[in-house]
Amino acid sequence: MDLARSLGGKLNLGLRPYDDPDELREWRPGVTPEGNGPFWILLRDGAVCEYRTGIFTVDELREALSL
Repeated sequence: MDLARSLGGKLNLGLRPYDDPDELREWRPGVTPEGNGPFWILLRDGAVCEYRTGIFTVDELREALSL
């Protein structure tokens, strides 16, 4: 959240509770979470660019976002 704030609107960050794989599959078909922990879906213009499970460091997140 700190990174999103520091980018001054260049990144829209949305948080959703996740505890139901079926609900996630309905929301984003083709995206299947693996493992436990935070699940990230990176969208550009509504299309899924990347998804992964786990914790990003700030540097990893910047790299994934091409910042």
